Amino acid sequence: MPDAIAKKLAADIAQIPTMPEVKAKFDTLGMELAPQNPAQFDAFLGKEAVKWSKVIKQAGIEPQ
Repeated sequence: MPDAIAKKLAADIAQIPTMPEVKAKFDTLGMELAPQNPAQFDAFLGKEAVKWSKVIKQAGIEPQ
């Protein structure tokens, strides 16, 4: 995906949680959002992959 499009999507999506009706819904569900930009999300996914790969290996989980 072209960088300009990715940036535009990220900026537009970042506005959604600030919408009063969306914020109110999350509040009623007791949810807190942790907004991230695309680079932060990529880093988060990388860390999660490493963490869960270790857990899966240690637990001896095999694909079926």
